[in-house]
Amino acid sequence: MENWSALSECDDARDADQLRRRREEANSSSRLDAKVADLGPAFDNSSADVEMELINARAKPSAETLKFASTLEQGGWFDVSVDRPAANTTPLVSTVDFTRNTRRTWTAEQSVLEAKAKADLSIPSASRGILAEQLMFDDNSEDQTTTLDSSAELSSIPALPTQRLQWRDREPHDLLAALVAERGLTASQALAFNIAGRRFFEQLHGLSSSPLRMLMHGEAGTGKTVVVRLLRELMDRFGRGNEIKFLAPTGKAASAIGGTTQHAAFGIEVHRRGMTTEELELAARDNHGKKMRLLQSAFGHIRWIFFDEVSMTSCEVFGEIDQALRIATQRLDEPFGGINVIFAGDLCQLPPVGATPLYNTSSSASRPAEIRTKAGLGRISWLYVQDVVEFTEQMRMTDSEMAAALTRLRTRDSTDADTIMFNANVLRCSSTSQAADKSRKDMIVLASTNQTVRTLNERKAASQAAANSVHLVTSHAIDSTNVAMDKPTRKALLCYNGRGDTKVGMGRIPLYIGMPVVYRGPNQSIALGVTNGAFGTVTGWSLKEDNLGFTIPIGVIVQFDSTAAWALTGLDPGCLPIYPTSSTFTYALGRDVTAVRRISRRQLPLQPGFAMTVHSAQGVTCKTGVVVDLRHGGFPAYVAASRATRREDIHLIAEVTTTQLNTPPLPHALRSELKRLQLLAVATNLEHGGDTWRLTRTTPSITDNVSEDPPSKRRRLS
Repeated sequence: MENWSALSECDDARDADQLRRRREEANSSSRLDAKVADLGPAFDNSSADVEMELINARAKPSAETLKFASTLEQGGWFDVSVDRPAANTTPLVSTVDFTRNTRRTWTAEQSVLEAKAKADLSIPSASRGILAEQLMFDDNSEDQTTTLDSSAELSSIPALPTQRLQWRDREPHDLLAALVAERGLTASQALAFNIAGRRFFEQLHGLSSSPLRMLMHGEAGTGKTVVVRLLRELMDRFGRGNEIKFLAPTGKAASAIGGTTQHAAFGIEVHRRGMTTEELELAARDNHGKKMRLLQSAFGHIRWIFFDEVSMTSCEVFGEIDQALRIATQRLDEPFGGINVIFAGDLCQLPPVGATPLYNTSSSASRPAEIRTKAGLGRISWLYVQDVVEFTEQMRMTDSEMAAALTRLRTRDSTDADTIMFNANVLRCSSTSQAADKSRKDMIVLASTNQTVRTLNERKAASQAAANSVHLVTSHAIDSTNVAMDKPTRKALLCYNGRGDTKVGMGRIPLYIGMPVVYRGPNQSIALGVTNGAFGTVTGWSLKEDNLGFTIPIGVIVQFDSTAAWALTGLDPGCLPIYPTSSTFTYALGRDVTAVRRISRRQLPLQPGFAMTVHSAQGVTCKTGVVVDLRHGGFPAYVAASRATRREDIHLIAEVTTTQLNTPPLPHALRSELKRLQLLAVATNLEHGGDTWRLTRTTPSITDNVSEDPPSKRRRLS
């Protein structure tokens, strides 16, 4: 009983700590808004609707937020406006009608579009070049025709001449070599494609049952996904395109490769941190039987799986993937269920949040035993990958010197010359020329914390709407509980935006026509590209006032693709409706911390797209330029700097030193893993790098036939 009481006390302490953190978040939010508001006149309090309640509490504002805000203020980022016709002086106000019939029509039309997009993905893609060669007639065959005369006797009709058909196909090794030449593959791409293509032909002809387990490792922009796209075309050419599945850890990455997320494919629960004990209990679900049926139906016909952005996958999740594939194929003793698996990614990018990276040999001793066991099993599964191809040829960067500097920053080997190059574009006081201002209007700020991102987005939205003479509105979260709330309590709740790991909707979201936004909700349609992290532009909304005078959301129209060939009824091409999503959290209302209430929040799953965290920007290419802080070095510095493709597109908020770029150094476990992968890459190149491979079937001998019998059926020879 004493132990039981102690456990209960631990849970109570944990819950109290979570509630304390949430109150501090709300207090800090309002204080920081006040601090940033004092930086300059561009911040419009009434337009941005930033409340400053709970201002009397004492806490230190984020130094990062104040540094970014002051530097961007001096650099003119907040005041940049776009050209608008002089006659257009009327603010743009949205008048979108979200009636029930309209929403029903949009839902039906979107379902049709998604079905068509999914069907298009399943269409064989071998439609050009060498892979499109079709059945042809032999040029030497006689060209004879026969006309049927209805009055002629059947016996007098001459037989059709024998025609010799020529299947214009190539030997597998010739076909692979021709594809490499036709598509202009780099040396790394050619090696990886040959390895996968040879294994495909060997298994197609029954010459090999050994599954491929390969890693394509290298920095972003080296063309790793090109290999698997070509492999898919090759499989389509031989009628096996439905046997490969593309997966990624995030919806945005999955949409980019035309696949789905790992969590959705394998039924993996998203582990949520920062929750109280009651919330964890409510989130737990027992779906073991349903999961097994899902796996066996989804992967029963799959022979190949491609995993993109593997660096974002933790050891814990990797182990679950291995286990899920064993269950799906009912081959429990074979790694990944005997399926061919190809992984692609860069372990030098940001590791998974709050989890064990694949390069760690063990998990933290402070974590629960169950988590440590999962991490250990995931690491063992990772070691089954033995074929490695290192991708080194940069294809995305247009600046070779910058590409080389980023390669050195990736491994913390930056030089003084690299530092000089980065410091050549520090954001300074804005020029008075209009052209200089316009060049900065679309730059995206990459910061470390959600608090900084939220503050910068609110201020930028207010100033940009004022500069463009468009109407700015605010979508207030719909917070409700089992007791009535007065206006001060409601204002206090609106200052709580959740922590990054609790997935609570934002308290306030500014909106205006033409505002860039990032979708932050569940993957609505991977086929149409509406996934968590997708970029879009606001084209309309529908809000209403509640009983306390706050404008609350009904829906918003976001244009995700301005070049789309499809359009919903009454909307512009590429526009989709976004509706509020629900989240819950507990909060101590008033001064009494024991008066804990469960708050239900409904809010639009959007955030302004002017600023974003470095972690959420991983995998994004910013062609309009980025504002970054490289002084803290490490993984964030490399990921932030590599979002641009030209040196002139990287803007620093402060000068950086070579020591800062190289600090902290790569983790020891990562350096050891990189050395291990390099050794495997050398061995892989020695084994598969030549061009002597041929698809040949050897004649089995009597000994081979005897050895294939199970031991129970073999006769002892005397």
